[in-house]
This record gives sequence, structure tokens and C-alpha cells, in this order.
Amino acid sequence: MMNRRNAALLVVAGAAIGMPLQTAGAATIDIEGRLADSTEESALEWGDNSTRGDSSNNLPIGSNMPAPVSDDDGTVTLTVSTNIQDWRTGYSTGSYDAGEEWNVRSSSNAAAATGAFSNGAFFSITLDSTTNSSERFSWQSVAVSLWRNGSGADTTFQLAIDADGNGFTVEDLVGAPETPLDGIAGATTILFDGAELPDNVTSGEVRLYTWGTTSIAGNIHVYDVSADYVVVPEPSAASLMAIVGCGFLLRRSRSRSM
Repeated sequence: MMNRRNAALLVVAGAAIGMPLQTAGAATIDIEGRLADSTEESALEWGDNSTRGDSSNNLPIGSNMPAPVSDDDGTVTLTVSTNIQDWRTGYSTGSYDAGEEWNVRSSSNAAAATGAFSNGAFFSITLDSTTNSSERFSWQSVAVSLWRNGSGADTTFQLAIDADGNGFTVEDLVGAPETPLDGIAGATTILFDGAELPDNVTSGEVRLYTWGTTSIAGNIHVYDVSADYVVVPEPSAASLMAIVGCGFLLRRSRSRSM
């Protein structure tokens, strides 16, 4: 039977459950480079391109890739890797001042999105907390800054998220395809902040696929990748103690009434 004391305890427990959770603001982690021909400072997070040599036209996707780069903020690690071969040259036709960036080849004759997936023409962007705090987090956004160099460079870029865990397919493309103009003036930031982003995870991946050419003569310059995330909030200590205490008092009250 519910007496007044039990009812009051339930009210207190309900209020405890409704107590605010410990929350954290969105954090940004960034692998920052420098756009070619710009004068901004750079920490060489992408590696120094100034003395690199061409990898030649005949190397297939999946070989001679640049080494992955990463940044760690103590909660998560942001890592960027690619399955596309490294161009590695500091200068190309119409000589420019090389940026602090990755300079890689195009998608090996992938004229459409299906070709990009079958060829494996993608950049991988991961956030992972397992080597740091192991805290669960939710992505808020991801952004990739790049530019195309040469008429043979891929024309179309689109992000993909394997939300069902069955492997990346064309159906996993998210947002709208981006088709930047050729050259440094066409530098573009591809941003996505949709609900498909990994949520309440300790590790997640977003990929950027590229396609739109029947040549591998052009190249792609990636010079900045960033991600916003929030740590999944946990109940505050006060909330947990209040709930436990109310449960104990309710049990004690029931034992006395028997």
C-alpha cells in the first residue's frame, strides 16, 4: 500500500532522475595544413612536401600511399589515411608554391561513384578514444579542405558513412556531392553535420570518395581535416547518490510496514 512517506520518497527519486547530467561542450580536433600559394603559418602536420618526387603514373591504388597523419587531444585521436597513391611532387604544371598538404593522384579511371567504391578511391577519417580516455562520444561534424590540380583530376567528392556496419557501398554516401573548380582558386571545404555521423561510440570512421575522370594524370591536394565531437554525458554523482538513497529508504519503509 502506498503511504504518504513512500509517495514523498518517489517524488524525491523522480526529481533526482530529472537532475541535470554532467555535460561537456563540443570540442574540435584538427589536422591543419596550408593552402598552396598562401602565406599562413603551418606546423607541418601533413609532412613537408618540398623535396618529394613523383610516384609515376603506373602505380595502382593501394600502393605508395602517404603515411597516415594524426592528432591527439587527450580524449580522442583524429587520424587521416588514404588508399590513393602519393603524387609527392612539390610543383606541377603552372608552378606554384607548394602548400603544407597531401598531394595524391586521382581515382584511377573512376568516372562514376560506383567506380570509386570498386577502385577503393577514398580518404579515411577516424576518431577513436580507445587509446586515451575510452569515453564514448558523438560526432557533431566533419570537414575536409582540398583543391584540384589539372584537368585530369577527379571532379566529384562526397563523404560516406557505413551506418549499418556492412561495409562501405554507394548507398552510404551522405550529403551532396561537391564539384570544385580546377586550381587553387577552386579550393573547397566539404562539410557534413548530419544525423548519420557516428553517435555514442568509442571509434568511428567517415570516408571521402573521389571520382569523375578517365585519367590519373591530375592530382588532389588535401590540406585540412577537422572534426567536432561531444563526449556522451554521464549522470552526475549527486543524481546517482539520490537515486540509490531513495531506493534504500523505500525498501526500508516497505520492510517496516510488513
